[in-house]
Amino acid sequence: PRKTRDPSAPPADRVRQLTEIGDWLGSPTSKRYQPTAEATYCNVYAADYCYLASAYLPRVWWTNSALVKIAQGITVPVLYGDTVREMRADDLFAWLCDMGPMFGWTRVFDASALQKAANGGGLGVICADRRTPGRSGHITVVVPEVDGHTATRDVDGNVVQPLQSQAGARNFRYGSAGPSWWLSDDFIDRGFFIHQ
Repeated sequence: PRKTRDPSAPPADRVRQLTEIGDWLGSPTSKRYQPTAEATYCNVYAADYCYLASAYLPRVWWTNSALVKIAQGITVPVLYGDTVREMRADDLFAWLCDMGPMFGWTRVFDASALQKAANGGGLGVICADRRTPGRSGHITVVVPEVDGHTATRDVDGNVVQPLQSQAGARNFRYGSAGPSWWLSDDFIDRGFFIHQ
């Protein structure tokens, strides 16, 4: 059966539920997330994970012209490629900054706070906007630390590399896309976001 998270459950239960969601989605082996020569699916994996964890991260979102009509009180039909579009990772970065707060997302600027949220049964994502136009950015899910899988900390105990799960060019259940991958010159902007 499908795994989900109950946001009203005690923290230890939410952590267990988040771990079960990641295990159930199985990014390393699931056909849904396997990269192709043309595409990777970090955005799909992050949206699936958040959906099962009862937090909204869009797979598709309204186009700007549709949003203007909606703001004017006009009913807009859902028409793929016309009124809604797929959300790539760089689109998700902009959405998390602009629309995310209305859907319970908060931007944080500290990797320790990001990992603490995940360890407490909340959600965390790291999202970056690619510098090169037309190339997708990247998004990873920050997951709770469990036996044998921990974040990387400095000598003072501050998180420098949150524990992540992803689909992308390389899919993994626990790990990182590279040391502080979000700081790469490949990205023009980046952010840490949490959802309790």
